[in-house]
Amino acid sequence: AARNPPSSSAHVFFHAFIVASARVMGFLTGTIVAVDTFTSKYLGCDAVIAVLLIYAGVRLWRWLGQDMLSPHSDTPKVIVVPGEEESSKELPGRRKFDYAKEWGASKSSVPCWDPATMDYLGEVPAHSADDVRKAVARARVAQQKWAESSFSKRRQLLRVIQRFILEN
Repeated sequence: AARNPPSSSAHVFFHAFIVASARVMGFLTGTIVAVDTFTSKYLGCDAVIAVLLIYAGVRLWRWLGQDMLSPHSDTPKVIVVPGEEESSKELPGRRKFDYAKEWGASKSSVPCWDPATMDYLGEVPAHSADDVRKAVARARVAQQKWAESSFSKRRQLLRVIQRFILEN
């Protein structure tokens, strides 16, 4: 006597799933065999080695390759509009810096000037040994945060700085 299979919807679904899975597995098996044959014949290596080399190449390209396409690929542009004094060749009304008269005249400040034009720009306070120790301590804390940041974030920040310097 012939046995009739149950015709429940679960059975029909399961049967369709098995048939589809077998087709997918057949396709995947055929693809793997074709790739293995190709790599053995034309590359002289196993397909697994070829896939690993391709993966490593893609990762390396994503890490280094963007620098080869464009000097600033995805680097944000920083725009700083210079003031009127900053964009002029000379600062009108400013005295010229006289090294012999001004350098070392004060122990509490350091004179600043434009070395190209010798325009006097002003003074900044001189720091004591204690000020320097505090600055070094703050720098060490900042370095810890920098060390915790990812390589890609550090690289991106350095590229922003590089782009700004090169474009300005």
